[in-house]
Amino acid sequence: MKTSYKLLILVSIILLMSSCYVTRPDALTSMPDYNSRVTASNAHYDNVLSPIGAGTIIAGTATGMYLGYKSSMFTHYNGADQKKLGIGGMVVGGFLGFYATKYINEIFGWKKITYPNSPQEWLDKTNNEFILTRQTDNRNFILTHKSAENKFIVKNIQDARDFKTAFSSSSYTNNVAEQTIYNSGIFRNDYPELMQLFPSNQSMLDMKKRFVILSTNVPDLFSAIDKYPETKLNIEKKAASLSINYSDAFQFNKRYPKSKYNNQVIINSLNQSSDNEVYNMYSLFKKDYFLNSYDFQLFSTTDVGKKKYSNALYRIKNPNSIYALETFYFEYDWLKYSEKPDEIINNYWNIANSSYSDGNLILSTVNSLATDNSYSNWNISKSKINSFVSNKLEYEINTKFSFRLNNIVPPKSKQWAEWINNNNMTAGLVTLSNLSYLLSGTIVNNSKFDLPLKLTFNAEVYRTYKIEGTIGTGLEILEVIGQALDDQHRRVQLNEKTDFIGSYSENYYMPSLKRNDSHTFAVIFDVGSKAGINAFDWVKLTEEIEIKNASLSKKEYYNDYVSQGTQQKQNTWLHFAQYGMPDVKLIDRWRNEEYNDAEWERKNEIEQERKRQARIEAERRRQETKNIAKVTKLSTFTWSWEGNWSGGGSFLWADFPYEHDIIVYKDGKKWAEGNIEKAKESNRVDIEFEIIDNSELNGKSAKVYLYFDEDDKELYETGWFFGDKIADDVNSFSSAVDKGINFCKDRLLDRIIESGY
Repeated sequence: MKTSYKLLILVSIILLMSSCYVTRPDALTSMPDYNSRVTASNAHYDNVLSPIGAGTIIAGTATGMYLGYKSSMFTHYNGADQKKLGIGGMVVGGFLGFYATKYINEIFGWKKITYPNSPQEWLDKTNNEFILTRQTDNRNFILTHKSAENKFIVKNIQDARDFKTAFSSSSYTNNVAEQTIYNSGIFRNDYPELMQLFPSNQSMLDMKKRFVILSTNVPDLFSAIDKYPETKLNIEKKAASLSINYSDAFQFNKRYPKSKYNNQVIINSLNQSSDNEVYNMYSLFKKDYFLNSYDFQLFSTTDVGKKKYSNALYRIKNPNSIYALETFYFEYDWLKYSEKPDEIINNYWNIANSSYSDGNLILSTVNSLATDNSYSNWNISKSKINSFVSNKLEYEINTKFSFRLNNIVPPKSKQWAEWINNNNMTAGLVTLSNLSYLLSGTIVNNSKFDLPLKLTFNAEVYRTYKIEGTIGTGLEILEVIGQALDDQHRRVQLNEKTDFIGSYSENYYMPSLKRNDSHTFAVIFDVGSKAGINAFDWVKLTEEIEIKNASLSKKEYYNDYVSQGTQQKQNTWLHFAQYGMPDVKLIDRWRNEEYNDAEWERKNEIEQERKRQARIEAERRRQETKNIAKVTKLSTFTWSWEGNWSGGGSFLWADFPYEHDIIVYKDGKKWAEGNIEKAKESNRVDIEFEIIDNSELNGKSAKVYLYFDEDDKELYETGWFFGDKIADDVNSFSSAVDKGINFCKDRLLDRIIESGY
């Protein structure tokens, strides 16, 4: 029984606390619009305190104040007596009681927010004077007040939709439907939906008419009238005004084959139709196709449309003579557009070109369009004709003139060839300047016209560096130090480099080339040069600037003045083409005069003869002095070897030492010393003497390098580049050494004699 009592108390407390709050709908709402529509945003429910809930907080606060007052929470002593402070306990108790009941209420749901399951649920708990009209979701929607039904205003299709949703069975439906007629906010595509929204309204026929009338193109207009023939609207004039291309014109003509609006349909359709489509309109409209100036005053089109119409008329009339052409353009001289003068000139050219064989008559006919006053209404200027004629004649030049180019002729210089091929004491620095390359050919005029023209020729310019050397036997290199050479010379290219350095162009002018006539032309490219350096006839370095790959790059009509100087220059070119290029003189830059290979050879022969005679004289004097010295002084010298040779005094190559000393005595005293050295792994012997005990001749020396050819039994003195034979019939190496020592002694005596000792 006691347990049941406690459970009953607990249930009672829970029920009591659950009754402490109530649910209240809430949302952010807009001001009503012209149709009393309100937008509700973030619709929800707030849990707020009920009177019972407020009572529990008051009761809890009072209870806390009472208990605090009765408690001994705050005391003070008056002497030995303890007294309670009830006011302090009451404040604290009331504070604790208030917050305890507040928190308990929040636990049981106070201040919580919940959301509706549907807009209608929220609306039912809020205000039944509003009708749900539209919704985004359960928390955001639009409501319409019931009072708006009899005064609903339609400004757009959405208003009509909202009325249908809010007041689906309203007696004011006809009023709303009528508002959609002639409404600037209602568009053509809205009417099918309006007719579905209000299928039985009294304005249904007017809606259908509006759907037809508001059509913006011919296909939509015809489709609408076919869909709602009950409107009985006459749309012929409207269709004519909407026609913008051949397809529209075709459909219009099919529906109204004898329409009085054909002129409007044709003109309106010109701009967006192709040339062929404009021409094909003639088969649709027959005689109505031929319009007049008044038609184009009533209905406008662009220059593009006028041009297409004029070209179609030209194809229909098909004038094939100058007379027929003049008749056509005089008939339609009122039809003006910006490109018409160009078309007239072109058509006159084409008919004249097909009618006349004489090009001069063609030019005269076309030029009269600017000079004859009877054509003044066509507004054709002389400058426009000149530009047109120039283009046409240039086309004639490029299509009906034939050209033949000859191979380019390089400059000639006999002296350059002589200098290149002369390997024997030729000039050190030579140049050729302003070298001319000749390009010539023939041109044939196969057109009807006597034409002036300008030819432009282009060529590529290259620079070539060459290094060539002279080779023959190994002894030829000694030419640089005066050795005689035989005639077995050959030039060998050691290196060559060619670079493209640019282009060069030259023009040729012809004041007139008669029809069916030919002419020889020639141009000179004055850009070439050559320079050469000769290094001791060992190596020649050359630089050549030359022309390659010449071509005719441009042919054009040219009716301007050609100066007398230019004509004289071209006559010179033609002379070269007929008689050949002149020989270019080579300049010897060291002497600053014309190069003369024969003179160089003559000077070389004189120089070589002088050297030869000098060598003979020097040799004669040397032998003479040498003979005297041998007679007068040789007896005072004695020679001694230090050491013994194996083999009983004979010199054998196998046991010859690698190095051995030699002593020279004069009057029994040591006067000079030297050595003899055998080179390893060769038949070479190095012998050297040096004077050591003479104050005047101290330091004088003689050295020879000998090579013994065992096969040919010959002894040679060797150097870096050459070898002189000094003895024949050398049968042994000991004999070679003996002859080598005597040769070295003679050279030492020569040095002594040359010193005047």
